[in-house]
Amino acid sequence: MDIKIHQPHDSFTRRILSDIEVARALIKTHVPTDVVKRIDFDSIQLTNKSFVSEELQQLHSDIIYKCTIDNKQAFVYTLVEHQSTPDERLPLRMLEYNVMLMKQHLDEGNKKLPLIINVCLYAGNQSPYPYSTDIMDYFEDVSLAKKRMFKPFKLIDLTTSTPEQLLADGALGVIEVLLKQGREKDHLDWIRKNPVLIYEITSGPFGLSSVMYIFGTDDKNKPKELLEAIIKAAPANKEIIMSAAQKLQEEARKEGMELGIQTKAQAIAKNMLKKGYAIKDIQEITGLTREAIEKLIKE
Repeated sequence: MDIKIHQPHDSFTRRILSDIEVARALIKTHVPTDVVKRIDFDSIQLTNKSFVSEELQQLHSDIIYKCTIDNKQAFVYTLVEHQSTPDERLPLRMLEYNVMLMKQHLDEGNKKLPLIINVCLYAGNQSPYPYSTDIMDYFEDVSLAKKRMFKPFKLIDLTTSTPEQLLADGALGVIEVLLKQGREKDHLDWIRKNPVLIYEITSGPFGLSSVMYIFGTDDKNKPKELLEAIIKAAPANKEIIMSAAQKLQEEARKEGMELGIQTKAQAIAKNMLKKGYAIKDIQEITGLTREAIEKLIKE
């Protein structure tokens, strides 16, 4: 008799671990004691969540329980490893699954991240499991990683700093000032009042990009007015300023041409759809993607 069960490991573990009594036993036995004391065991529920892709279910599967810890929602993420060769990157994969779970939790309307307790059932060929389960051990500099990784990050709040304070950051300061100003959308008066700053910006190694940024973030003034104001503020850098303006014009023309070509291709595709052409034929003639053509069908 030839009996073949598709993904037997995944099917078996899901069937057994879906039983709430088994879940309670797992949690009581393998979750740290200080956490177990704070879990409301009547709140334990099996979720329909899973973050292991279908192609990897032969190697490992996940069962996720929801519960409350100190009256706050939490999860017990249970990963079952049934690949023959142990995965050295298991802590990294566990972290990836945790992040996906947290993102989904927020997407469901929750305002705070849930506590996640991780448990892994390992049944590989190599015994005992040969690698560390602490992701910190996988950094080249473990000591520094423990001090700095997963800690509050450094936030450079440009909105609360004055231009003078930002300029104290040296070469980076000019970029910070531009980013701070970029949200204003109206740069004409700022340019006229800050000729020294404009000179510094256009004299630096990123002068061309900076001028293009000024043009690109201003939606209140005509380009000609901005160009004249920048040149007046930094006449010694007129060549760089003009180069930036010309580059922007070239990019605008290119975008316009591409838009025109795209519009023409869409018009041809619409006409071909009316005449009953197959999508494959329309793709070959217009160069449009199948998704773009299907979108035209829905319009």
